Amino acid sequence: MIKVVGHSPCAAAQIQADPWIPLMVNWQLEGRSGLLNLYIQGHDGGYVEMRVDERSGALVELVVIEAPPEAAQRFPVPEDSKNLGTVVLDREMWEWRVAPDYVEPAKRDVSIPQHLAWSTQGDNVFLQFGDSQASWFVGSGDTKFAISESGELVCMAVRRPEVELPPDYPG
Repeated sequence: MIKVVGHSPCAAAQIQADPWIPLMVNWQLEGRSGLLNLYIQGHDGGYVEMRVDERSGALVELVVIEAPPEAAQRFPVPEDSKNLGTVVLDREMWEWRVAPDYVEPAKRDVSIPQHLAWSTQGDNVFLQFGDSQASWFVGSGDTKFAISESGELVCMAVRRPEVELPPDYPG
């Protein structure tokens, strides 16, 4: 379970795709610190990497390395979700080293298994993280998150990016 504990304002979100990476989203946060890495392996396929701000827990980057299996349903993310920014994840997923005068990550990388599903419908791409029902929503421009009543990240919806082909791409 990926636990969401709040939201953080961000200036904008940049959404990209290329022939090798189906989706990459970067949220522009002020005062970013070091990054923590969350690697998510789907039970039935798919691989997603998240980068999280070390101090705040705000989601800074999401990269879909391998698209999860296609899902038949559309995930419930309303068009009118509040423009609050990006989600803040629970930093307790990472191990911390506590000294008398500072706290720092003992491990910056965490890997978890998770249900993952993928759907493209119209102008949107949906990335599902769990089977829970959404009860609240956070958005920032072309990105929206669905969160369950218990604080679990359920889904992320983004505007489908154009696939950018490099100049030397064959074909």
